[in-house]
Amino acid sequence: MKLLDFWNQHRCPPLVTLRRRVRAIEARESQLRELNDESIHKQALALRYRARSGEPLGHLVEEGFALIREAARRTIGLRHHDVQLIGGLAMHEGAVVEMQTGEGKTLTATLPTALHAMTGRGAHVSTANDYLARRDAEEMTPVYEMLGLKIGIIQAGSSPSQRQQAYEADITYGTAKEFGFDFLRQRLKQRGDGQAARAWDPETGAGRGARPRYFMLVDEADALLLDEARTPLIVSSQPEGNADSWEALHDWSYRLANELEEERHFTWTPDQAAARLNAAGRRLVRSRVLPASIADMPTIDLYERVEIGLLVRFRYQCDRHYVVRDQEVVIVDEFTGRLAEGRRWRDGIHQMIETRERVPLSLPTGQAARITLQRFPSLYERLAGMTGTAANSRQERATSTTSTCSRCRLIGRLVPPTAGGPSLWNGPREAPERSWTKSWRSMRAGRPVLVGTRTDRRLPAIGHPPGEAGIEHRVLNAHHVEAEADIVSRAGQQPAR
Repeated sequence: MKLLDFWNQHRCPPLVTLRRRVRAIEARESQLRELNDESIHKQALALRYRARSGEPLGHLVEEGFALIREAARRTIGLRHHDVQLIGGLAMHEGAVVEMQTGEGKTLTATLPTALHAMTGRGAHVSTANDYLARRDAEEMTPVYEMLGLKIGIIQAGSSPSQRQQAYEADITYGTAKEFGFDFLRQRLKQRGDGQAARAWDPETGAGRGARPRYFMLVDEADALLLDEARTPLIVSSQPEGNADSWEALHDWSYRLANELEEERHFTWTPDQAAARLNAAGRRLVRSRVLPASIADMPTIDLYERVEIGLLVRFRYQCDRHYVVRDQEVVIVDEFTGRLAEGRRWRDGIHQMIETRERVPLSLPTGQAARITLQRFPSLYERLAGMTGTAANSRQERATSTTSTCSRCRLIGRLVPPTAGGPSLWNGPREAPERSWTKSWRSMRAGRPVLVGTRTDRRLPAIGHPPGEAGIEHRVLNAHHVEAEADIVSRAGQQPAR
């Protein structure tokens, strides 16, 4: 585990200081073990009263962490390891903690989250997707309930009343996108009502419609702050235009885009980010008969729409950039491989993909409010994070709290064969390359091998399914988000005999 200073104003305490505080936490453990559950609950309520009365959280950390640790041991049978306590202490100070897979991020998150929730000002835990938000919340609920804390969950399909109830809880789990959209909707509502936000009173509940943003713990913090930093959250205004003409325009444009030839009708911009019609391509556009519903559309708009059709035709691939689910185009996040629920491409790209996939076309909308994913977390008074993928070359200070990982990569990273090439699964006779021979031998020896492709459709290109070669395997992609935890937990295990 590493402690990283991404956004905190004060540097993370030295490791020797954190270990001294861990010893102080452990000193309280023997006393707590002698108490019954009711006494543990009463101590948590007393700590909560002190936090709400204005006593600084820094004075309550050791006692609070000891209570949280004991509550976890009694309710879910998991006791925080010392290294997890160190991670919790660092996050309490506003640091980002790098924890590898299996080091227990979900359990570690309970430490700073529960402590900040005791103030009555609310604590938000941001996860990568709705499934992880619900899973983590449900797994840790027994711990929080023993401490007298209420849990809420925000999901993409949550109703306004469900969202309100979740935000009134002491701890709220959800995605940064859902938290951000709710913030924008609240701002629009206040703007429309002409009312300023009322002060939040944790005792009386006054001002519940405008609860301030106090503490957020961000899972996969590097993805949010770096990979998706510029991704905007946009609350749309009423749809513009006529549905029939909108569908006719995209259908006509995409069919024409499929007839055009590179160099003859269009070229790519120097950065390869857009297609541009040349003189021959524009003449072809002008020569085509238009549907009656778009007959009066300006020619420049037709050029632009055909160019978008060309971009979609050549640059956007199903099962790589997006998937089609329940008659809806859902974006696949290019950094995490997970579905980006609720996101849409701009400038008509999303509608052009919907046209290609023959799903109901969404109307274009205006922009009522927006904020970037990087900007939104900075609105919280206190912020912390954790991740499993922080880059080693990053400039920020890193403090190692453990020895190097005992996991070793036996064969390193390998380049897969191209489509139509030799098969990995059929063994070294059909895959004479040294790298593939190593992979095949590793699998035969019972060692796990991770095979990654850029798209789901590339899976057949690396050979016949491993099941046909007698090799047990699991497929993990954007279509199996809910099975992700089970697949990852079983990775590398020997099959039952």
